Amino acid sequence: MTEALSLEGIDALYGESHVLHGVSFSLNPGRVLALLGRNGAGKTTCMSAIIGFLPPRAGEIRLFGEAIGRLSPETISRKGVGFVPQGRRIFPSLTVQENLAVSRQKRFGVALPWTLERVIDLFPRLKGRLQQAAGSLSGGEQQMLAIGRALMGNPRVLLMDEPSEGLAPLIVAEVGRTLLRLKRKASRFSWSSRTSSWPSTSPTKSSSSTPAGSHSAAVQPRCGTTRP
Repeated sequence: MTEALSLEGIDALYGESHVLHGVSFSLNPGRVLALLGRNGAGKTTCMSAIIGFLPPRAGEIRLFGEAIGRLSPETISRKGVGFVPQGRRIFPSLTVQENLAVSRQKRFGVALPWTLERVIDLFPRLKGRLQQAAGSLSGGEQQMLAIGRALMGNPRVLLMDEPSEGLAPLIVAEVGRTLLRLKRKASRFSWSSRTSSWPSTSPTKSSSSTPAGSHSAAVQPRCGTTRP
């Protein structure tokens, strides 16, 4: 089976600050992968490397066997990598419907593509807010919109950076249930999550930060800074 997403020996730097050191992991189709680590461990940097915001200095990133590590962010998106960024980053002056429409992409070979109707079915509370400015939504509603916007691109792999950040416990639970529903539809995910109590060394196979009942693996990137 071809891996949906694989990273091999990824090094990423901000200027002279060496953040990711030889990070390697893989994600099979239909699986959920959680990146867990303390603040500053490099989870968001790892996401940035995958989506092309921070091209790796070394190593290889592959999407279903195709090398994407040196491509532009827009090309990576067109090839099927969806992204829900930390902090949501919706377009506040656009309506909810416009936020969803602007990211729509057709993908050949998709049996049941994501449409506005399917996103609204997944997040019913957005239905009555389609003509409302996205910036006026609550934090939880904005997170639902950010996930729906990514789905409208019909991604082959979906990356989510801190999907529960700043949300009330009830909304966090709702987002978790949504991830489980998406997984049952054979969606593919790499999900970055943060926990301050996560140990800094050995990897584990499960965590309370991942959706209950999902197949998951937690990976601790080796991170640090350059030495003189």
